[in-house]
Amino acid sequence: GTPVAPGGGPEQCGATGTQHFIASICSSYWITKFFGLDGTTTEPPTEPPVDPPTDPPTPPAACWTASNYEHVRTGRATTTGGYVYAKGS
Repeated sequence: GTPVAPGGGPEQCGATGTQHFIASICSSYWITKFFGLDGTTTEPPTEPPVDPPTDPPTPPAACWTASNYEHVRTGRATTTGGYVYAKGS
């Protein structure tokens, strides 16, 4: 459906059953309102926003470069059906 809100109020627009389909569309009104493009302003916040606590940075993941055989031998991977699967994947 096409957004319409027939009526005489300030936030109502569009019409149902009209022959002039384009003139009855009301979605542009709501799109401009949603994105703040209608010229209205909002009240600024009364208190400054509080910064959330900062978590310590996550250490980078370990990078292992070895053969599948070596990964299985050292316990970082397992084998099933001829395939090698990294542990934790």
